[in-house]
Amino acid sequence: MCTVSWFRDDGRLELLFNRDERRTRAPARAPQALTAGARRFLAPLDGDHGGSWIAANDLGLIVGLLNGYAATDAGPEPEAGFISRGLLVTSLIDEPTVDGVVARLRRLDLERYRSFVLFAVRHEEPARAGRWDGRRLIVEDESSGMLPLVSSSFESAEVCRSRRRVFREREARLTDDAARLRFHESHVPRRGPYSVCMHREDARTVSLTRVVVDASTVRVDYAAHSPCRGGPRPIASLERVALEA
Repeated sequence: MCTVSWFRDDGRLELLFNRDERRTRAPARAPQALTAGARRFLAPLDGDHGGSWIAANDLGLIVGLLNGYAATDAGPEPEAGFISRGLLVTSLIDEPTVDGVVARLRRLDLERYRSFVLFAVRHEEPARAGRWDGRRLIVEDESSGMLPLVSSSFESAEVCRSRRRVFREREARLTDDAARLRFHESHVPRRGPYSVCMHREDARTVSLTRVVVDASTVRVDYAAHSPCRGGPRPIASLERVALEA
């Protein structure tokens, strides 16, 4: 249950990620600097299983994941033998490029995971997303008009259409940070399960993560509450390093 958008402006990449979760889930840990192989990265951590839904490394690569809610999903996690999907993010964030993430994803035994959409984006490359439905992996790229990425456990198709329609109606005006933040705070068409800032009796938008990458810095801003209660504040940053040829 999430909504993701990203934008490129004159050498700067900005990504916003609304994380929607059940009210019974443990609170997440705020974004922090971590290490994977030779890479340093920033990520909040899931309070139940220790993985993440969004991470950004010191090369400016961002990897994120939305749950898929396919009909093939069944059983409790992880007792039914599934691996937590959030661990995919932290295991792939040491890759230097978008293509590297996709290549490794193709080699994994994905039958050990419930359905998901895993995306990778870097300013210098077209974004790509791998959609795993429990049976096959389909990879699409940014030219397919994938934004915004949306998932919902409630009336999935209808919610996705509604949020994407709101995005399309505003897309021409999403030219600055404030306008983009307003989209992720939005209660259009009304406060509830369809709105980007989601509110249901059993679930809600629990956080908003904003990642900003420019030529010298990778920064993560974070709000550990529904975005309608206030935008994210700077939490952690890394010096960006150059990708070796």
